[in-house]
Amino acid sequence: MNETNSAGSSGYHERAAAVTLLAVILTNFTGTLAASAINLAVPAVSKEFAGGAETTGWIITGYMLGSVAFLVPFGRIADRTGRKRVFASGVAVFTLMSLVSAFSVSTEMLIVLRFLQGLGAAMLFSTNLAILISAYPPQKRGRVLGIAVAVTYIGLSAGPPIGGALNNFLGWRSIFLVTAFLGSIPLFLILFKLPDDSRAAETGAFDMPGSLLYIAAVTLVMSGVSLWAGRYWALALIPAGLLTGLLFVRHELRQDDPVLDIKLLTRNKNYAFSNLAALLNYSFTAGVGLYLSIYFQMVKGYNSMIAGIIMMGQPALQAIISPYMGKLSDKVSPFRLATFGMTLCAAGLAALCFVRADSHVAYIIAAMAVIGAGFGVFSSPNTNAIMSCVEPRSYAAATSFLATMRNMGQTASLAIVTSIMAVYTGHTVLADAPVSALLSSMRTGFIIFTVLCVIGIFFSMQRRTG
Repeated sequence: MNETNSAGSSGYHERAAAVTLLAVILTNFTGTLAASAINLAVPAVSKEFAGGAETTGWIITGYMLGSVAFLVPFGRIADRTGRKRVFASGVAVFTLMSLVSAFSVSTEMLIVLRFLQGLGAAMLFSTNLAILISAYPPQKRGRVLGIAVAVTYIGLSAGPPIGGALNNFLGWRSIFLVTAFLGSIPLFLILFKLPDDSRAAETGAFDMPGSLLYIAAVTLVMSGVSLWAGRYWALALIPAGLLTGLLFVRHELRQDDPVLDIKLLTRNKNYAFSNLAALLNYSFTAGVGLYLSIYFQMVKGYNSMIAGIIMMGQPALQAIISPYMGKLSDKVSPFRLATFGMTLCAAGLAALCFVRADSHVAYIIAAMAVIGAGFGVFSSPNTNAIMSCVEPRSYAAATSFLATMRNMGQTASLAIVTSIMAVYTGHTVLADAPVSALLSSMRTGFIIFTVLCVIGIFFSMQRRTG
């Protein structure tokens, strides 16, 4: 690395780091806001386009699929071409697709645009934390990462009430217009204020075969899980995806510079189980939000704004608890804290299994609060546990893999909801679905989520705490 005048460059680096933090904060907020706000608009979109539960569910699933399928490949591309380029491209694609989505004329068009929006999100989220870490010295990274995580939860908290209010007063299209406006602000900062990092890019051949196998495996499995209820031929996609996944693992184990370092999982039991716990924990988060959005609006009869206000409590509690649990995990075993957090989540999910049409809203809020507290206790300690399992030179790979587990879990969560609702409602337009069918779908979904969470507790308890 070339040396420059430290006195003259110190201020520049501090300003560049501050701009980087601001850009990451804005993109984290916008990305999570968009992801959670659109849940409140699903019934309205279904009504306008006369879409069934399965088709309408793909408005959410398509976004998550685009994100998870391309997250890891774009992360490796960024290492070779420069993270700023991929980061800026991701924000640009995300913003443009948000704008165009506001003018969709059919459910199918919106699904395609949401998939492309998810592709932009993959570029964005595969690089933003890596850029942030690179901008700060080690002694300041914990603080800025804590800020970035807190903003993520703030976006999740603000999404339901903002999305509900926009949908209620201006229509569902306004959600995408607001998202596009918010995305344009960090895009300006990234293009004109962030320093270029292309000179720091890695050299060497990009693992294109591994990337294609990864994308194919994820796409096949998630499509099969989401489509099987309405199209039984889609069941064949699941084993095809699993087989492709095995080929991907075999290929990666033979690579000196893989797109995803599978060997990290085989070398460390705690690392493997911590990532598996994350996958299982995130496998219910997105689904719970979608189910409750539909329940409050289509069963309870609340408008989308009231539903959003009720739903904001859970992520808000997560945002409050997570930073404190992160600090506590430096003193108390993060493995034990994460296990306790998953136990709380399982208790809250079990309570939601008994929700009926006449259930008091206070009961549901209490269950959501338990889930929010559990996730707040789980998230930061489990991340700390994962990072404590690897050497500093493997931090980037570990972070990328954790993000993959998070996105795969959320995608699976939405796929579970979509397929179960398709079983109970058939080809009926979601807005016209019988309340009994919606409640049966919810009950089945929450039972499955509870079982997954209990399995996650079991794997979390297998980790050494010493």
